[in-house]
Amino acid sequence: MKLDQLFRPASIAVVGATDRPGSYGNTAVSNLLAAGFGGRLVGVHPSRTAVHGVPCLPSLDALDDPVDAVVVATPADTVPALLETAGRLGCGGAVVFAAEFAETGRTDRQDALVAAAARHDLPVIGPNANGIVSVASRAPMWGDNVAVGASGGVALITQSGNLGVVALASRRGIAWHTVVSVGNSAVVDAADALSYLAGADGVRAVALYLEGDGDGARWADSFARCSERDIRVAVLKAGRSAAGAVAGGAHTAAVAGDHRIFAALVAEAGGAWCHDPHELLETAKLMATPRPNRSGGLAVVTCSGGDSVITADEADRLGVPLADLTESTRSALAELLPDGVVVTNPLDHTNMVWADTPRVRALVETLAADPGVNQVLYIQDTPPDLSDADAADWKDTRDGLVTADIPGTGKAVASGLPELMPVAVAESLAADGVTSLAGIPTALVALRAHNLRLASPEHLRVIATATVSLEPGEWLAEHQGKDLLAARGVHVPAGRAVDSAEDAVKVAAELGGPVAMKVSHPDVQHKTDVGGVVLNLTDPQRISIAVEQLLALQSGGVVLVEQMVEPGVEMLVSATREGVVPALVIGMGGIWTELLQDVVVLPLPTEVAAVAEALRSLKGYPMLAGGRGRPCVAIDALCELATAVGDALVSEELTLVELNPVIVSESSAIAVDAVVRR
Repeated sequence: MKLDQLFRPASIAVVGATDRPGSYGNTAVSNLLAAGFGGRLVGVHPSRTAVHGVPCLPSLDALDDPVDAVVVATPADTVPALLETAGRLGCGGAVVFAAEFAETGRTDRQDALVAAAARHDLPVIGPNANGIVSVASRAPMWGDNVAVGASGGVALITQSGNLGVVALASRRGIAWHTVVSVGNSAVVDAADALSYLAGADGVRAVALYLEGDGDGARWADSFARCSERDIRVAVLKAGRSAAGAVAGGAHTAAVAGDHRIFAALVAEAGGAWCHDPHELLETAKLMATPRPNRSGGLAVVTCSGGDSVITADEADRLGVPLADLTESTRSALAELLPDGVVVTNPLDHTNMVWADTPRVRALVETLAADPGVNQVLYIQDTPPDLSDADAADWKDTRDGLVTADIPGTGKAVASGLPELMPVAVAESLAADGVTSLAGIPTALVALRAHNLRLASPEHLRVIATATVSLEPGEWLAEHQGKDLLAARGVHVPAGRAVDSAEDAVKVAAELGGPVAMKVSHPDVQHKTDVGGVVLNLTDPQRISIAVEQLLALQSGGVVLVEQMVEPGVEMLVSATREGVVPALVIGMGGIWTELLQDVVVLPLPTEVAAVAEALRSLKGYPMLAGGRGRPCVAIDALCELATAVGDALVSEELTLVELNPVIVSESSAIAVDAVVRR
């Protein structure tokens, strides 16, 4: 889909142009004039010759030449025909403000819009959208009043028009490149917009506000395009709706719904997962700046002991590593500080160094020279209504960081409270090439995101290829599922399916030692619920009785006789297609799965090393790694088993594999129970 004309228009027609206050047509024309749009601008109105000095034509058909963008500011019932005309004329695309389409149940009207656009390969933003603000083109095709500032490197794609409105109205030192509200995404959706912006000149970071998942394969491909261009992405996704458990039920959907799987895809792409609009915008703002080109932790400077302690606590809570300063750095800092000041990180230089630009600059440069520091953050609240003299003191203090020469090391200024980062200060810092961040926790989250690893575009495209739409098929009996998984390298207990007491006794004798016996049938996924599991059997008579009881539970079923597995840690290992992309889910298993919700999620396919790294983030990881004097279990075997499960889901085109529990002992990882669905 070609979006360049629509996103960078040199000519625009506003259909429904008018000077009636409060109307979309009036707002659209006024915004374009106020922004200084320098291209061809024409209005369309049946009875007006001009609106706000812009010449008007009686109809879109009256255009002599097609325009790059058609802004449709007329009622919903007129839209499909207007798009038909725009497409026939060869226009580059359209923005539709009107509501009352699929979002209100008028799917027929939206279907007609989509059909008109498809006939002419016409890109359409909307309907029910606020539109596009192309700052670089001075082209705000926007349904609300907007003031267009200087062009910068941050783009916003939002499924909420209001978030676009407040983002543009928020004065926080962000220089926007493009803001697009996709509305109903009937033709152009958020993934399409991201794919385009990944190739647009000047874009360095993209903020995404999403309410629905969309197409996982196209998301993975769009993220790959961003990675290739070193464009960073921050994501805020509303809703934690779990994908409903598949018929018959499974634990996987309950602990790893769509929300968690989408977050795993974002993490795989090297994106930042945000939790509120403020965090989203601050993170994207910082991500648009050059990243530190050295590894290490954060150094924090402030003139407040309270801010110092709070920042240390918040850094610990949020997992932001603070640099451990060398002795030589500490000695050099002590020489610069007043007598009696304790050298720590965060560093409180006290108010005795207030307004002393050279001294603060020396502190910052000394910190940045430490081999363990890759970013320096200065924390300063600026009260409102300062006198000119006081404002100068505040500026002189933070200028110690602004003027510091610290190549390769990131630097930013944050306020302790969000409202104490005034617009003037944010814009002044931006002009000096320093990012302002509002509020300590948000600043730390943004700084953490700034250090995220680059994604592999090749691997993201492998994920895109693996993301195929499959309707859930038939369930496999447990013995069938285990045979399939064993052929793919998944370790399962030794055993065999039988349909008679005689065969069960024979198999038990061959296996030796105690055996487990379970009813196995495609219609029975939760065997314990129906009394379909009997454990630790050795006596032939008891085995015979158990077989008869188990066979009676389900017509057409068989009994799976398996060797008992040595005790260990119970884990859940599952692979599912219930989210936006295929995903591997690993967590504490058995009775704790849904209670603890302690799982990690990785997009598929994945590798053993990625599984091993992800496992370390489990709260229950110490149970695997020898915590509190427990023996270390076979983590490598668990990682290999989990990777094989993911490979089986993808290569065998399965929709669900759930192993709960997998028993991980000191020597092995064995899938004791298996639920498999085509």
